[in-house]
This record gives sequence, structure tokens and C-alpha cells, in this order.
Amino acid sequence: MLTLLFSLFISHASAEPAPDGSTTTSAAPVPVAVTADVITRYDAVRTALVADDLATAKTAAQAMATSSPGDSPVLEATNAITAAPDLATARVAYSQLSRLLITRLAATPSAPKALVYFCPMFTGYAYWLQPKAGLANPYMGQTMPGCGEETSLKVALKAANSTSTKVP
Repeated sequence: MLTLLFSLFISHASAEPAPDGSTTTSAAPVPVAVTADVITRYDAVRTALVADDLATAKTAAQAMATSSPGDSPVLEATNAITAAPDLATARVAYSQLSRLLITRLAATPSAPKALVYFCPMFTGYAYWLQPKAGLANPYMGQTMPGCGEETSLKVALKAANSTSTKVP
């Protein structure tokens, strides 16, 4: 099974002159590289959402958070899934995690191949990654698990960078 691990944002300190002439430091993110392993955890969240299993989605999101210490964007998204009171809220949080991973995947030239899918029925960022072919929609769950279509990373990235969340 294709796996994918994206590394943590690594910050470096840079000296900046303050208005009074003193030097302060600020952190700037270093580009994130996508390697192998976290997609397995991400896909566990997706699989649970496809099955309409909120408890398992929360457990999988917590496992993903544990594997990404210090990665604030991932922690924010996984914590939102873990705190979700219902499947609809968890799916919105999952869409933000998907947006983050798709953006990182596109920024990594040596990233392993992953399939990208789009759900025309979901309101919000309606794209997700899957390690293997076989449409299984996390946004519609058991209501419409086969809803959607395979698309390109380029299209999903355009949507991720757009103020409009739906770009078919």
C-alpha cells in the first residue's frame, strides 16, 4: 500500500531589526517535503468517515496527531476531527486536513503518487487523497460512497489555493 509521510514544518530563526535598532528573531517556515507514512494515518481517517464511524475517525485522527508533533497545521485539523460532535463537523475538519495534505503533496517534487478525488455534492473543499484506486467518498459516507470522480493534483491544488472551494 502506498504510504506517504509529510515532514514537519521546520522553522529557522532570522534576525530582524526592531524599530529601536535592537535585533529580534522570528521563525520562518521551511518548505515541507512529502515522504512516506502519514497517508496511512490520513487514509484511516478517510476510511472511518466512509463507514460513518465517528469514533474510529477520531481515534485515527488522534493517531495522526501523535505522529505529527510540532506540526501546527496538522494538529489543528486533527484536533478539530477529534473534537467533532458529529460526522458532518468531522467531515468539514477532514476537508481542511485534505487541503493541507494536497498542498504539501503538490509542493514535493519527489512525493510518491497518490490518487486525488473530488465530490461534487460536498460543500467546502471537496477533494481528498487515496493511496489506491477505488472511489470511497469520505464526505458522503454510506449515503453515497461511490459519489465523486478521480481528478488531478493540479485541479485540487488550484481549488486549495482559491477562495472558491469548488473547482470541478
